[in-house]
Amino acid sequence: MLSKAVYADTEGFVSAMDTRALGMAVVSMGGGRRQASDTIDYSVGFTDMVRLGDSVDGQRPLAVIHAKDEANWQEAAKAVKAAIILDDKAPASTPSVYRRITE
Repeated sequence: MLSKAVYADTEGFVSAMDTRALGMAVVSMGGGRRQASDTIDYSVGFTDMVRLGDSVDGQRPLAVIHAKDEANWQEAAKAVKAAIILDDKAPASTPSVYRRITE
């Protein structure tokens, strides 16, 4: 088992994430099923993920990857870097609650 942080190649603000690509990266590490008969390895995956709007530099990781071995970690690191889009400017904040329904 290997747990290491993955860092962005550049500085910036997290402006978008391809969450499907992140999920498929976990599946490729064995943390999900491609078909019903596949077994799940509950020890692999991502923790400490950045969030939209977070500032990222060489000191703050995009995520911590928990992988079976170095090869799986490298593959997952490429997927994380490709799935998280950075921008020079912080994105506009959006409200957590869009609207309340009362009736």
